[in-house]
Amino acid sequence: MANVYRDNWNTEISGTEYIISRWGGNENDSYSFYQQGTIFSATVQFETQTITLSYDVAELTDLWNHFSLTYDGNEITLLLNGVVVASENRSGEINYGADNQYYGNFVFGAKSTLYGVDNTSASFGGALSDVRLLSTALSATEIKTIAAGF
Repeated sequence: MANVYRDNWNTEISGTEYIISRWGGNENDSYSFYQQGTIFSATVQFETQTITLSYDVAELTDLWNHFSLTYDGNEITLLLNGVVVASENRSGEINYGADNQYYGNFVFGAKSTLYGVDNTSASFGGALSDVRLLSTALSATEIKTIAAGF
């Protein structure tokens, strides 16, 4: 989860701006937040499939917004300011890469690769605050309480 800032959310983004990413091998991210055009997306890579949840942010009027992605083993949920905006039923293990040894790099503001940052992707044109990575899935109520505190 993270607070994400943009001067103007309804500005059409050219290309893809990665906000947070973690490389999972095979040219894919284990998970990521990114924006294309006015579409904010979160992806989670499973062993056989990548799930993407998206939300059109063109109507956002607040400069700071709280985005969360949860996975409880049965459902992936994308929340905006503590409100569910997209979800999908899915079970299985998240792909963390071979042996989960070399694929642990988190990158903020760009796309991650095995060796660090993909310099061909666009840098994120905003700011992040209070990024949290948790080992358990919080409920929508818990996330709404956290989001209200920002």
